[in-house]
Amino acid sequence: MALSEAFSNIFDNFRFHASIRGDRFLRFSYLIFYYSIFIFIRWGDRYLRCLNWLKASGLSDLRVRIETREGLKFEMDLHTAFDPLFSILHNKDYFLLDEFLPKPGNVVIDAGANIGIYSVFAASRVGETGIVVSIEPFQANFEALSRNVEMNGLKNVRPVKAGVDERAGSAKLYVHERAINHSLTRPSAKSMVIELKTIDGIVSEFGLSWVDIIKIDTEGNVPQVLNGAKDTIARFHPRIAFEHDTPEESKNLESFLRDAGYRWSDLRTLTYACHEG
Repeated sequence: MALSEAFSNIFDNFRFHASIRGDRFLRFSYLIFYYSIFIFIRWGDRYLRCLNWLKASGLSDLRVRIETREGLKFEMDLHTAFDPLFSILHNKDYFLLDEFLPKPGNVVIDAGANIGIYSVFAASRVGETGIVVSIEPFQANFEALSRNVEMNGLKNVRPVKAGVDERAGSAKLYVHERAINHSLTRPSAKSMVIELKTIDGIVSEFGLSWVDIIKIDTEGNVPQVLNGAKDTIARFHPRIAFEHDTPEESKNLESFLRDAGYRWSDLRTLTYACHEG
C-alpha cells in the first residue's frame, strides 16, 4: 500500500469509527496504535507485522460493543472492528454492485459468517419476509454470531454451526491467531475437527424455495463450496459474491462459472457473479 493510499485509508477509517457509538476510546486507540506502527515500518508485509504486534500486545482481543448509524448492534474484538466491520459496512464488500445489495424478501446464504457482520446487515435488509442462513464452524465465532443476531432482535436468521464444502461429513479446521482466518485448507499449529455440510444440503434442510444471494468467505475452499452448491445454482441462479486467493483457484472458478452460465466482474479482492439468463 502506497503512503498516500494509507493516509486516505486512515481518514476513511477514523471517519467511519467516529460515526459509530460505543467504546470509542478503545477503538480510536487501536487505530492510532495500528497506523503509528504502519507508517514507520519500511520492510516486509506491513499490514501483517502491525497486526501481529497488536495481537502480541493483547490489544486486538479487547472486546467492544458498538452501534452503527443504521442501528445495527455488535459485540466484537478490536481487530474485527478494525478490519471486517470497516470492510463490509464502509467498503461494501460483497454488495459493491447494486444487484448484490440484499432486498426485502430475499433469501441469502452467508457461508463463512464469522461473527455475523454481513449476516446481521443482510437480515436487516431482507426483513420479515426474507431469510439469512448464516454458516460458521468455529465455536467462539458461532457464539458471537448468535449473540449479535439476538442483540438485534432478528428472527429471520438461521444460524448453522458447520463448515461448508463439496461433501457433508467432517474435516480438520485449522485455527489461526485471528478468528477471521480459520481455514480448511491452510495448515496451522492448532486444529479441531468440525462438521461439514454442503449448501445443497442446507437448502434442503431448511426447505428453501429459492435463493437470491450466496456470499462466500471461507478462507481458501471456494471451489469446493461451489461444487457443493451445484443443484442450488442450477435451480435458482443466485448471485454469488466471493473472495479467491490464487491464480489456480481463479482459473478453476472461472471454468465453473462459465459452465454454469454465469458472467462475473472482479472488483477489489472480490468476484461478483450473476447468471446470464
